[in-house]
Amino acid sequence: MTLTSVAAPAEQTRARYPDHEGFVERNGVRTFYEVYGDGGARPTGHEPVLFARQMQDLGAGEILLTAIDRDGTMKGYDIELIARVTSTLSIPVIACGGAGAIADFGQAAEQGGAAAVAAGAMFVFHGRHRAVLITYPSQAELAAVLN
Repeated sequence: MTLTSVAAPAEQTRARYPDHEGFVERNGVRTFYEVYGDGGARPTGHEPVLFARQMQDLGAGEILLTAIDRDGTMKGYDIELIARVTSTLSIPVIACGGAGAIADFGQAAEQGGAAAVAAGAMFVFHGRHRAVLITYPSQAELAAVLN
């Protein structure tokens, strides 16, 4: 089951969902976590933690949690979102969206509780000009942050 979520300014969503539980403070700005469908094109009105629990209760064996506002940015995973979702589930959560360094893998696992991580842009785009270069970490680099 793929759970795509975004943190958007609360004022954009408060009118649509006044009773929503997904409001959080981030850098002094009230934001709102919401599940999106259709590749991030359709807001659903569902709060990610509650929705993930519903999917687990319906038999999902794992959750692929993508923070679409971080996807491709290489600014790190949304650790707060990952932690919120993983803390209420008994099934594995795969963190996706935002990896920019190998250390981000460890943060998603250790601080966020992710069972696995997914990454794309950090393996393709390198340097300040974001030149295309396909690469991957060595076994030693992965072991240093994941063991």
